Amino acid sequence: MLAETRRSFASRCSDQSVALAVKLIFLVASFEVWVVSRSAEGSNHMDPIFTLPYSEFCVAQELRKLFPPKLGYCLLAPFSRQQKGIDLVLARRGSQRTSVAFIQVKGSCVHELPPNRRAKQSFRYRTFFNAFEVPKECDFVFLLTLYPSDTGAGKMEQVPGSRWIPRILVFPRNEMKLFVRGLKTRKGRQDSKFGFGIYDDSITGEAHIVQERGDKHRRFRDYSDHLLEKSVVSLRQFLQQSK
Repeated sequence: MLAETRRSFASRCSDQSVALAVKLIFLVASFEVWVVSRSAEGSNHMDPIFTLPYSEFCVAQELRKLFPPKLGYCLLAPFSRQQKGIDLVLARRGSQRTSVAFIQVKGSCVHELPPNRRAKQSFRYRTFFNAFEVPKECDFVFLLTLYPSDTGAGKMEQVPGSRWIPRILVFPRNEMKLFVRGLKTRKGRQDSKFGFGIYDDSITGEAHIVQERGDKHRRFRDYSDHLLEKSVVSLRQFLQQSK
């Protein structure tokens, strides 16, 4: 999409100075992106002043499906680069006021276990996140990873040519703080990273998420109930209570 925007921009550029206003709006069930740039006289150089990381865009896309505008929900993104602790805002307009949930997004790439380790684990893929200080400004922390489904079920069939599926874990701020504070290595030291193992049920295609790093005792605690699709009720309740 951005490539098309750049080509469109280049095709319309002249030798004169150009200033294009660019905004990012998450409204209703769609979004539009304009790139804000300015060219020097006689130059087609672009200088974007606003970008949206793919991790945040991906989370916004998944939230849009679960919190549709027809039910009064909308998604917003801070325009300022200096906005601390908030990447997305989920809002719902009530009869007298608007309730909001401030969200911070953390993303991780996925790693495939080598064949000699798969026999010992129930999962094939794992993620790694750096430990971080949970900002006081956010209400929820979303942990995102993209991975190829083991089963070919679910979203893969709905997205021809794409095997990558987003999985998002939702943690309320206080729970995330306790989780990060409790990260330990096998020797009991504070761990600087944490991670989860991911696998799909071969029959139902349902995703399962277990903690793979950060637990001293390696109990492989199941966090599947923190998946976004299973956190819809708690998010709606939060918005109702914040009125």
